[in-house]
Amino acid sequence: MDWIDGITKHDALNMVRTANIDDLQHWAAALPPEMVPKFHDEIGENYAAEPFCLRLCLLVWIASDFTQIPKALQLKAALAFLEKKNSLLYAGTGFGKTMMVVMAVLLEDPAKDWIVITISPLKRLQASQGATFWNKYGIRTLCINEDTTTVLRPGSISVNQNLVYDARTRKLGSCRNYIVTPEQFFSDGGNHVPAFGELCREVQRFRQHIKYVFVDEAHFIYTAGTKINGVRRASVSWVLLDLPFCGPVLAHWAC
Repeated sequence: MDWIDGITKHDALNMVRTANIDDLQHWAAALPPEMVPKFHDEIGENYAAEPFCLRLCLLVWIASDFTQIPKALQLKAALAFLEKKNSLLYAGTGFGKTMMVVMAVLLEDPAKDWIVITISPLKRLQASQGATFWNKYGIRTLCINEDTTTVLRPGSISVNQNLVYDARTRKLGSCRNYIVTPEQFFSDGGNHVPAFGELCREVQRFRQHIKYVFVDEAHFIYTAGTKINGVRRASVSWVLLDLPFCGPVLAHWAC
């Protein structure tokens, strides 16, 4: 579907992802001045950060149908993507921590199959975030919790194999953004690991495409999973250490 001047939104996002600094500056000049953040005050003399921040501003502006641009502090926090560093974000309610995930998904070319996982402890919060990703930014998101595990086991034939992973063809599904409850990575008393956790650990084709892991409401990171129904399990902190993936982990919670 044409979006503007014969260019689809998909094509516009890809143009921004690969643009050089001159093109980014030229396009950014068309953004509403009152909405453009003064991120230079936050990034200092980090010259590699300017094209990175301009790129994120344009990506979010396009994805949100010209309604939103990241804030300066959100861009500063997103430098962890550029520098491939683990990070902790402790910010007040209303800061816009979900925007961190939005920027991570938009930054990556969908053709490269990179996967973003957010570990979130509450199913209702999952549903709210999933709806925001799709309705506001057009990001297809799958929420994984105890209600969805029965249809996600690797090798099973299910309606979700086209979204997640098809074991018969060894192809990734179309979904690139997952919001997952922490218990999906814990084994139960019988050493059974839920389907998504097994997928992340055992299926190399899926695992090697995990680019970012976010931990939402990260104050639970050490205690979640330590003991449930008398069965002692690994905490989320140990799960993150044990998860065989090499991308950055970004944990955030509200003060």
